[in-house]
Amino acid sequence: MDKRRFYLECISIVLVSFCLQMIMASASYVDDDDDEGPWNRCPWIRNSLKNGRVKIRSRGRIAKFLCEPGYELAGKRFATCVRGQWNNPIPVCVSRGCHRPPHVDNARVTLMYRGAVLMYDCLPGYTLEGGASIYCDGRRWSTEPPSCIGKFNISSFCK
Repeated sequence: MDKRRFYLECISIVLVSFCLQMIMASASYVDDDDDEGPWNRCPWIRNSLKNGRVKIRSRGRIAKFLCEPGYELAGKRFATCVRGQWNNPIPVCVSRGCHRPPHVDNARVTLMYRGAVLMYDCLPGYTLEGGASIYCDGRRWSTEPPSCIGKFNISSFCK
């Protein structure tokens, strides 16, 4: 075998090997409109549901939220990872059993989930200061209720 033919066969073997590696790499790549990579991974939420648990499926792209017995899920049961963000907020597991929270002047209160979630809305002329909702975990409220603060009206000082 002459040297020239030997070199051509070596180059052919290297090229075939390279092509096979590229074919194998492209066969394992799945393009489903959500590019793989660390920039598209959603924040870790597995241990983020108090009185419940989070099941992660589809290689970290789908989260299913489940509450322990005696608790009710307040929020969406599923979240999907889209471009590095969860498409739904993390829900909470709620249960009745908290003492009645303090009264909020100039507010309307809507009870949800059998009184375990309270939604606050201020009367006209007042602005909500604080979160619009609080929830009960069976023993205590998630936070203090908000306040309704009167809006400043300059015309009342000019009379």
